[in-house]
Amino acid sequence: MERKIEATLEAWRSSADRKPLLLLGCRQCGKTYSMKKFGKSYASCAYINFETDPAKKMLFEGDIAPAALLERIMLSCGTDFIEGDTLVIFDEVQLCPGALSSLKPFKDHGFMDVVALGSFLGVYLGGVDLEKGKVEEREAPVGYVDLEVMHPMDFEEFCWAMGVSKDIIRIVKDDILAQRRVDGYFDKVMGDLFRRYIVIGGMPEAVAAFA
Repeated sequence: MERKIEATLEAWRSSADRKPLLLLGCRQCGKTYSMKKFGKSYASCAYINFETDPAKKMLFEGDIAPAALLERIMLSCGTDFIEGDTLVIFDEVQLCPGALSSLKPFKDHGFMDVVALGSFLGVYLGGVDLEKGKVEEREAPVGYVDLEVMHPMDFEEFCWAMGVSKDIIRIVKDDILAQRRVDGYFDKVMGDLFRRYIVIGGMPEAVAAFA
């Protein structure tokens, strides 16, 4: 299913002065799926999930200088490094304070792109140490990252998933903005879809199951 965040990611990649990207959003809103899809556009992509593989937190012990850290990440993921065409993804970054802190030094090294995905609560409170059962107070590296927020699917994305043509959506939008009467058939179809959207919601898994 197409998501609006995909255009945002492409725009970020095209920016000459891009910083590491911190993508926040609630759980199950599609962050991981969209980011893995985006990673396929790179020649090389290293993916680390600190929830499913907590041992990876060891990568951030000691020296977190980008060059040293990159070597450990590539070895750990079995991925080749291709300068200028490599993406590193840190998923559930709120579970690894070291990975969150490493975004700051990565800002000054443009030899690869770095994206960190985090759920709202963990990133704002700090890193959650699951083994010790406590929260470590550590702030996100504000000013050293490009921050984006991903939400569950909105009604337009829902319509895309239901197979509604973007041209039809544009016509309806134009009529509404111009305060013109919407075509009766379009009004009925979109109204029916909106009532379904209210019931199903915007979580991608639920939308995909309904579709």
